[in-house]
Amino acid sequence: MRPLLMTLALLAGCGGAPDTLLLLEPAGAVTPLSSPVRSIEVREMSLPYYAEREEVAIRAGDGSVVVSDQVLWADLPSRALTLRVVETLGRVLPEADVAAEPWPLLSPPDLRVEVQVASLIGTPGGALELAGQYFIVSDGRGSVEEAVTFAISEEVRGDSLADVAAAQTRASEKLALLIGESVAALPERALGRR
Repeated sequence: MRPLLMTLALLAGCGGAPDTLLLLEPAGAVTPLSSPVRSIEVREMSLPYYAEREEVAIRAGDGSVVVSDQVLWADLPSRALTLRVVETLGRVLPEADVAAEPWPLLSPPDLRVEVQVASLIGTPGGALELAGQYFIVSDGRGSVEEAVTFAISEEVRGDSLADVAAAQTRASEKLALLIGESVAALPERALGRR
């Protein structure tokens, strides 16, 4: 038993913990919009492989993707980005209940939002690109089916990975604003109400 404990202790010492864990920054201010939508479910965001990893990926000067093994995201990127979109969308559309899947309320949501990200990569001291497509669908009695392509570029205001994370926060909030504007533009009759 004692040799096993010593081996486990040695193995634990060999694998060094990463130096830094990055979080998305606190949310910024938004302007609320009015909408007839009462509830929205946001599905977990689909990210490219390099962006869904816990290691932070950046674009190098030669265009290649470089992954840091010493700096990790503090949360799973797809979960963190989904929750940031949910939180921002809830502030943009304060009259609607907005939640991530699985839908936690008894009544089904009026709308379901799915986001498929094709590109999410930043260059320290350059720009962060968030591009893809989002879909807004009414599952029940409504007739909403929208597919919207988006391309967001956000300045990376420094050379650190924390600056890339800050740009990613701002880009995800801009995405939530775009989704909120699309939802706010829906007519009430499209939701199956008169």
